[in-house]
Amino acid sequence: MNISIRAFRASDLDAVIALFEGAVRQIASRDYSAEQIDAWVQIDREDWQQKFQQSECWLVIRHGEIAGFGNVESDGHLDMLFIHPEHQRCGVATALLKWLELQLVKMGIPVIFTEASITAKPFFTRQGFQLIEAQQVSVRGQSFINYKLHKVLI
Repeated sequence: MNISIRAFRASDLDAVIALFEGAVRQIASRDYSAEQIDAWVQIDREDWQQKFQQSECWLVIRHGEIAGFGNVESDGHLDMLFIHPEHQRCGVATALLKWLELQLVKMGIPVIFTEASITAKPFFTRQGFQLIEAQQVSVRGQSFINYKLHKVLI
């Protein structure tokens, strides 16, 4: 598949934000309204920089460009996993998830858990995650459905 995985660097922030926005606008827009998408992509650069520095954040490089990113927190929370629209359905997300799970196993964390979008839920269930519950969340005045999921690692 010709990919590599490397740790996030502060200089990656702009590229990661652009990837996130592209993935949400082009992929998640199948399942969410334009108003929900606009609310979702409003982010705070400083918050994201801090979030990535305080978690295990990794990038997938494919064909010389950032194809995806994800991060896990020390309690086993998979905070984000986003893949560039041009790199969807070619194993990037699966490789990145396996890598993030391995990082948690190395830290002795027995369970990974996440809140998945409608769009991402089928991917996670194919990867062995179990549904805990559907939930309504509010983001910048917009109501979203997402799913709490978890997977036992060790």
